[in-house]
Amino acid sequence: MNNKGFSLIELIVVIVIISILLSIAVPMYSSWVKRQGIAKDTKKIFSELNYLRLKAFTTKDEYSLCWENNPFKVVYIKKNGNKEGSLSLKYEFVGDIGLGYNCVDFSPDGTADHTGNIRINDVNSKASIDCVDVSRFRISLGKWSEGECKNY
Repeated sequence: MNNKGFSLIELIVVIVIISILLSIAVPMYSSWVKRQGIAKDTKKIFSELNYLRLKAFTTKDEYSLCWENNPFKVVYIKKNGNKEGSLSLKYEFVGDIGLGYNCVDFSPDGTADHTGNIRINDVNSKASIDCVDVSRFRISLGKWSEGECKNY
């Protein structure tokens, strides 16, 4: 009897076990990637808002972060009303700033002219961070829950 190598049955059992493990792991990984992507986009918006607030305060100019439609995947940066650049996002977000206003404006003293929130369009997002709350003097990250952005 030749004891070198594996039998066909042993090989099939190993392939079945690997297939079962992969069928469990791949959906979990995909879900994890989506949650991390949402958190990353939310942090991008948060960072850009803080940067524009600082820029408005230090240069004594007006800066804005704007979007054209709700939901949106691209935000525009404006200086004194003129478009300066844009920021692309992977996921769709919804802005709820003031009464249908589509910009977060920072005056030369660094305060926000309109308050509200920017959140992921998917209200069932399982990401740990999925919204940005904008108040007159503060910008904070949060988790969207029960119709509001709860500070993180």
